[in-house]
Amino acid sequence: MHRGRVASKVRLDITCRPLKSSEAMAVLGAIKPEFVTVRYIDPQDGSVTRTMYSNNIPTICATVNPDGTAVWKGLTFPLIER
Repeated sequence: MHRGRVASKVRLDITCRPLKSSEAMAVLGAIKPEFVTVRYIDPQDGSVTRTMYSNNIPTICATVNPDGTAVWKGLTFPLIER
């Protein structure tokens, strides 16, 4: 059997630091559309802009600090080239 490469796609695995509620809402809102435009520095191509999508919307866990503020931890998601 002979197999050639059909496609090569960039995948960015994003892991966020613990976020305040407003920050978590902003991140989740930014990846909610079907496709998003992402600008980043690629080690191979330099500064690039790509259309990407996330194949899941993550579930994250909140911890409430003694002062009553919520901190969201464990926010990770992929961004995959279209």
